[in-house]
Amino acid sequence: TMIKNKNYELIEWMEYHLLLGIEHFYLYNNLGDDHVESFLRPYLDRGLVTIVQWPFVPLPNEHWNMIQSASMNHMLKNFGPFNRWIGYFDVDEYFFPSDRHFSSILGGEKSLVQLFDEHVSSYRSAGAIQFFNCPM
Repeated sequence: TMIKNKNYELIEWMEYHLLLGIEHFYLYNNLGDDHVESFLRPYLDRGLVTIVQWPFVPLPNEHWNMIQSASMNHMLKNFGPFNRWIGYFDVDEYFFPSDRHFSSILGGEKSLVQLFDEHVSSYRSAGAIQFFNCPM
């Protein structure tokens, strides 16, 4: 996800997704001045987070999300080959499987990766796997 001064939203968001089985977060720090590296030191030390400094602004007359799209493309190209599944979520967006799948994950019956592998159609793109029309 791309962030800018989101420290106090990050912990809840990351902890929730860690409970679901997310194993790593790629955070693109877009000109934030909230010392996110210091704030997330425990997560960095455990190898749960990669922070990429993303000091870009939109081109004149372009929407801000062009730099967000660029960060997603950068992440997919540079980190995609090392991951089976990747999700793009803003810090105010939470992945929530259906109740049945949520219970299986929290109960330890299935991992999030197992559920994706069983239920989500995927296709190969250059360097990574993307999914769409997720039935979960």
